[in-house]
Amino acid sequence: MACVLLENEYLRIEVEEDGAELQSIYAKKMGKELLWHGETAIWPDRAPWLFPVVGQLKNDHFEWKKQSYRLPLHGFAKEKKFHHIKDDKRQIVFELREDESTLEHYPWPFVLQIAYRLKGETLCVDCEIQNPGHEDMYFSFGAHPGFCCSPGDRLTFTADRKLLCYRLDEKNHLLITEGKLIPSVITLERSLFENDAMLICAPLSQAVTLHRQEGYGIEMSFGKVPWVGIWSKTGFDVPYICIEPWAGVDDPLNADGRIEHKLDIQKLRPGEKFEMRLTIRPFAAK
Repeated sequence: MACVLLENEYLRIEVEEDGAELQSIYAKKMGKELLWHGETAIWPDRAPWLFPVVGQLKNDHFEWKKQSYRLPLHGFAKEKKFHHIKDDKRQIVFELREDESTLEHYPWPFVLQIAYRLKGETLCVDCEIQNPGHEDMYFSFGAHPGFCCSPGDRLTFTADRKLLCYRLDEKNHLLITEGKLIPSVITLERSLFENDAMLICAPLSQAVTLHRQEGYGIEMSFGKVPWVGIWSKTGFDVPYICIEPWAGVDDPLNADGRIEHKLDIQKLRPGEKFEMRLTIRPFAAK
């Protein structure tokens, strides 16, 4: 496993070339590791990238031009080795392009870049997807970082009074088509995830704050997104919490399988690009 290190006086991060996945976010002055450590028996990942789909496809496939393509949960980017195209004292940039194996499952050429940089006490992550092909390209994209936490910690969506929350069908992991309103401050407890993830639709908030009982917090900002997933693995006492800004979502139960009809699918015309910027900022509680 090849990790790349980037640090300043406040933060030290490690990023793995496989999946361009964060392995560590260490806040030096607080002496705190912020990122989940990837315990195999619970959840082995830490902060995977979701592309070219987010969530589950109905029957594990989509249709395009009368052909069927199979993709696993959350796509293939998290399993691919990214090329390390830039590394200096300011930033690390990783890139993934199509190859023979991706074209078997996803028929479009693409360029996906993930750039990590440190700005004072903040980790900035700039994500860009380009369409270098000659036809419209359909895709979804999302982040999936897991942060250390414990029961009783709180998540706050600061711009919302209520949140519209959807759930997944237990049998097939597809989106149930009716949501319900929940409070915008969520106290973390095991029972929240008995029905898998909480999928927040169209939040007004462009940031979520994790308030830890240990005396510090983490603010994660992501701009305007159609969905934010909140998740910890069912059956455990919330040792981590994933805050997941998504441009896309699992197929609903009534999906017809055609990718151009997929709920909240993104489309890029030839030569266009999609951008998502995330920031992660730890802070000491007052």
